[in-house]
Amino acid sequence: MIKASDVKFARPADELRPPTHAPPGPIASFLHRAFWIGIAMLTIGLLLIGSLWQASQVEPEFYREALERSDESEVQGNAELLSSTAQVAEKIDGSEPWELTVTEAQVNGWLALELPDLLAQRGVSGVEEPRCRIDENGIRLACRWSASGIGGVLVLHCYPVLDAEHEALAIELRGLKSGLLPVPRRRWLEPLRRATDSPDLPIRWTTDADPPRIIVALDRIETRPGRVLSLERFELADGALELAGSSRPLDD
Repeated sequence: MIKASDVKFARPADELRPPTHAPPGPIASFLHRAFWIGIAMLTIGLLLIGSLWQASQVEPEFYREALERSDESEVQGNAELLSSTAQVAEKIDGSEPWELTVTEAQVNGWLALELPDLLAQRGVSGVEEPRCRIDENGIRLACRWSASGIGGVLVLHCYPVLDAEHEALAIELRGLKSGLLPVPRRRWLEPLRRATDSPDLPIRWTTDADPPRIIVALDRIETRPGRVLSLERFELADGALELAGSSRPLDD
C-alpha cells in the first residue's frame, strides 16, 4: 500500500530554471561598446607614440660611424683644420691666391671640440655631439637634441652652390629630420631665420624659394681693411670640400 508520505509532487518547470537577468538596456550596451572601443584606441595610440618615439631616435649610419671615432683622431682633425685655415688666412692677407681642401674628419673634429664652446657662449643649449657627412649630394649635419624632457637625433640636409658671378654662396636647405621623421618646414625654418637675423652676418634669406636658401654675400666679408673675399671654386667631393679663391679690392 502506498502511503501519502511517500508521494512526491514534481515542482513546476518554471521553478527549476535558474533565475535570469533582464537584457541590458540600450544605454548600458552603448557604454559597454564605448569602453572597449576606448581601450582599443588607447592601445593603438600608445603603440603609435612608441613607434614615433623610436623613429625619432634612429641615428643615421654616418652619424654612428662619426661618433665611434677616437678622441685622438678628433683632436688631430681639429688641429689640421685650424692649421690649414690659418695658412689660407695668411695668403689672403697677402693678397695671394689660395686653395684649401677640408676633409670630413677635420670638420667633425672641429664640431666635436670647438663648436660646443661657441654654442655655450651664445646661450644655445640642448644640442650635443654635432657631426657631419660630406658627399656629392650635399652636407648633412646631425646632432642630439633635447628640450622639455624630450629629445632625439636631428639631421639637416643642405646643399651649397657657388654663384661666382654674383659673388655669393647659396646654401639650399633641403630638409630636416628627427631620426626617420621629416620635420615640417614651418616648425624649423622661421626659428632658424630669426636665430641668424643679425646685421653682423653677411647673409640673407629666400624663404619663398623651394628649397629655401641662405645667401652668403661674399663681397661683404672683409679679409682686411679695403679688401674682400673672392671665392672662385667650391666643390663637393666624397668626404671633402674643395675651395679656391683670392681677395680683391673692395671697390672692384
